Amino acid sequence: MQFYDGCSDGTFEMAEDWLVECILCGQQYRIDRRSLNISVMEQGDVFEHYFWTELTCKGCGEKLFIRTKVYGDKNGDFIREDHECDDVDFIRPPDIRTVNQAGFQNNRERPIRAHVRNPHIGGRRMREIEIWADSFHEGVWCCDNICAYLESLGYSFESDYLNGFIPHYVVEKEGEQLLELIVYGSYKSWNPMPSKIKELIGWGKPDFVAYDAQDNRILFAVEETAATPTGNQAMQRCERQYGSAHLRIPYWYFVSEYGEHVDGGVRRDNIWPSIAAIKLTLIKKTPCLVLHYSDIDNVEDYNSGNGLGLLFSSLSHIIDNYVCGRAALDDTEELLARQYQEMLLFISSQWENVIDFIPSERLLHQDETAKAIARYALGDETPEDERLKAEVLVWPLTTGVPSNVLRQQQGRSLIKYDALAALLERDITLNKCYILSNNAGSGKPTTRDKISGWINDQAALFASSAPLNPPAVFTMKIEDFPETDNGNIHVTTSKNIVYLYDRWADLKEAIEEAYPRLRGKLNDIPDEKPVFMYVSNSLKPGRLFGDPFTGQLSAYSTCFGKFDTRDRAVIAYFPHQVHTQAFGRNGRVTRNKGTTLYTELTDYLIFNAGVAVSLKNEEVL
Repeated sequence: MQFYDGCSDGTFEMAEDWLVECILCGQQYRIDRRSLNISVMEQGDVFEHYFWTELTCKGCGEKLFIRTKVYGDKNGDFIREDHECDDVDFIRPPDIRTVNQAGFQNNRERPIRAHVRNPHIGGRRMREIEIWADSFHEGVWCCDNICAYLESLGYSFESDYLNGFIPHYVVEKEGEQLLELIVYGSYKSWNPMPSKIKELIGWGKPDFVAYDAQDNRILFAVEETAATPTGNQAMQRCERQYGSAHLRIPYWYFVSEYGEHVDGGVRRDNIWPSIAAIKLTLIKKTPCLVLHYSDIDNVEDYNSGNGLGLLFSSLSHIIDNYVCGRAALDDTEELLARQYQEMLLFISSQWENVIDFIPSERLLHQDETAKAIARYALGDETPEDERLKAEVLVWPLTTGVPSNVLRQQQGRSLIKYDALAALLERDITLNKCYILSNNAGSGKPTTRDKISGWINDQAALFASSAPLNPPAVFTMKIEDFPETDNGNIHVTTSKNIVYLYDRWADLKEAIEEAYPRLRGKLNDIPDEKPVFMYVSNSLKPGRLFGDPFTGQLSAYSTCFGKFDTRDRAVIAYFPHQVHTQAFGRNGRVTRNKGTTLYTELTDYLIFNAGVAVSLKNEEVL
């Protein structure tokens, strides 16, 4: 591997500075092209030219990684490029040129395709699907697998590159060209971006999306991840799940069932994405699925387990329907039912490792439950299915919690004291609410320097607030946070992050007792309405509207009843974050995927110093 600094490695160069935007807070930056880090690595006949840099966002404090990979051949000719950024997007795609061809620029407008009219299919134009993806790699992986499965249906295909770098597939059957697949990666590198794609990725970017430009519709969206399914990692992408379901787009989340943890042990996936997907299917009447790959003996192996086959059987079936002019989900009920059955069996086998009880457990083992969910996915539900929806995976009031579970639930002492968290724990003992498990763990302690820096950052953000009535005072200091034996600092208040209240009146009483300045301000929710209370102990600025908290709140809000027949209000509490992160300097809500989801799903956000926010009303209380 060879290393360079600046804008060129002698083969490719960045012709202009990079213009990027933090996706968490909207802060924009110009990156001097002369400041880039560059490496070149040979991979067979292809050379990978890697341009990258990093910075700390001034707006939210997040670490931003900006990276572009340029692929060329041994002669220095351009093949393709990928953008691989963390928490940041390019405002304008990089202008990449070859050193010996000063006029070359790889990112042009989307090619204008001349639709071919095929006389062998009644003069209809050949069908075309655009695969929009987070990178060319994901788009090509999608097309390669779809085409492989289409071969089993009698199709064949050839692939090449449009304009020398855009992956392009032509699918035919019995000598007739029936379909083109064109890959566009990454999303923001192309102009113009279709309105439907732009709308979807505003909720979070799936790894790849099939877009029918002729009819301006999305056929499906898929998120696939090789991340180890431990802790919050599997949940941090659930906002994409919610966004696709909200827009009635069939969605698959492809994730490893077993993953190797940093401690060397093997962990199994979390149940909440699967539960949220089932509930979103019932609510939105659109397929929303979680498929697992790997097994206990083949950890993180894409080719183990049933997931890969089920995923591309589904996607290729949709493509076949599209080519033949049928509705996208025609004749998929049995295939969907099998996938929902696998999800139900996974939940049934795993829930006892996560929580103390699960509602309607008997329904998880019944074949008819999966069939009913599949009918909901297709909008073909029956009156019997509607009765099942009111029962399956619906968390009850305290009176519906198994008596042996409820008896064991008692409020516990806090790791770091917080007035509202202490009252939430008290209300468990009083049976005003219940929690999911008595075995909840605490967050990882952090170094003193980081805690001190984050507190100072939060104080500066709080100081930028407009005057509040009544006044609120920021008093957080490092002395409030307990120290571990090795000198690190605890940020966890209560270990519990989920509280299910029977009545808003009871939770509102606790909030007003902890924060008297909010008395009489929280009046948008009926007193008798059940409530889901979510707590995040995060202290690092900028993270509450990013990963993993946006995905976590999306999944939990769906799981715990935001859209149930007896719907629950949703309150999110951030004892260590300040309210100004939700608003720009103009006093309006800062729009990113986090605030989009929180506006959709929450009734109130409660911040440090007892400041409440209603994002729906763009109001600070």
